[in-house]
Amino acid sequence: MCVTLTFLAIRQAVSQCKLEFQAELKEKTEAFDKTNAALKESGNCLVEERRKCEVLRARAREKEELQQKISNLRRAADSLRAELVQSQPQSPALKEKIAIGEADKGLDVDGMLEYVEQLFPGGFTDPGMQLSQDQANFVGVLERAEALAGRTSAYQQHNMALEGHVKDLKVRSHELTKIGWRNC
Repeated sequence: MCVTLTFLAIRQAVSQCKLEFQAELKEKTEAFDKTNAALKESGNCLVEERRKCEVLRARAREKEELQQKISNLRRAADSLRAELVQSQPQSPALKEKIAIGEADKGLDVDGMLEYVEQLFPGGFTDPGMQLSQDQANFVGVLERAEALAGRTSAYQQHNMALEGHVKDLKVRSHELTKIGWRNC
């Protein structure tokens, strides 16, 4: 009987050790699985952050390239302007830079365009009408019709190009806004 009791005690101790070992193994396995899942998530986040970093680097390179192109174009424009000034030194318009929106400055014939209504009160409808001296002086300082037609055509082409550029920029802005909202 003593052997049986000892055998039962050993068996009970082994069973107890087995249960403790299984509980500890389960606890360690759960901790390992949690750590492994956290590492996997960190790896995924790292891959996503690297992708975002590459996108930002590509944008920065594009911006640098555009800035370089702008700088090159400005230097080329300044060089061409200098060549024009040398070839046509009498042209005062080439010596000074014209601000955007002021290309037509000086085309108002020394401020006389506001007097058109006074000079031609009934309008200028009859090409054969006799002009007064003031009217003749005014008409004499105007540019030729061909020059004005050419200028008008150039303005229309330029405006159409600007409208196309505005549409393109609006599309890009819309696309960038979408991308920005997705990344937030």
